[in-house]
Amino acid sequence: MFLNLFVPNKGWRVWLGCMWVMGLAVMLVPSVLQASIDSQPSSMDYKALQRGCLLAYYPNSNQAHVSVDMRLAKVRLSRIVDWGKGVSDATVSIMPLGKQQVLATGQLPVRDGMSKPILLTLPDLQGQYIARFTLQTPEQTVEIDVPFIRERFTWENNQLGITDEVYPPFSPVQATSNGQVKIVDRLYQLNGLGLMNQVTALDRALLASPMSLQYELANGQVVTIEPGTLTLQKSADTHAVYTSSSHTAQMQIDAH
Repeated sequence: MFLNLFVPNKGWRVWLGCMWVMGLAVMLVPSVLQASIDSQPSSMDYKALQRGCLLAYYPNSNQAHVSVDMRLAKVRLSRIVDWGKGVSDATVSIMPLGKQQVLATGQLPVRDGMSKPILLTLPDLQGQYIARFTLQTPEQTVEIDVPFIRERFTWENNQLGITDEVYPPFSPVQATSNGQVKIVDRLYQLNGLGLMNQVTALDRALLASPMSLQYELANGQVVTIEPGTLTLQKSADTHAVYTSSSHTAQMQIDAH
């Protein structure tokens, strides 16, 4: 009706109608067609990518778990989801903030905007660091820095509260050379594999049968590992240590 009122010529109405449809189509082009994103650290795209570059740092073990997750729930921008699906290669490097000294690096196998986590082993850290994710699509390579801090506290690795004393109502661990271990009203009977033959609690046996180890050969034969000799190496109020050794024609099993 709009075209009929203001454009009296039929030919012009058809031409303008086509132009209007084409303009609407351009407006509705999905963001996946965008060849590149804004990689400036202050941009929304960059901050969205930071949310999709995942880092979990474990200072006690000097390790970091890193991965990429470009799902909408993480990045919260649909155009970044579409861009992330085009990532064909990704690497991550851990380095001190403001320095190019790479402490650890790894390759992230990205597929459809996601990767499985990988584990990086780090040296002993102190201070400010970044995990630099390098994401590559056919059209663009983007570097995303995820910062983290390793701060040492005075209470780390101290011995406060650590003792071998057992206080009531708890009772000391009782271990015998034949593999019987009593801990807090439970009796464990170990076998020569270091596994449990039985666990008894309140005079009730909890296992239907002793634990065992089996494996299957390539020809389908199932081999049951016979228990070896169980040896009590150490018995203290707070713990007991046993060792055992067993073997078959294919392998040696040492339990500790």
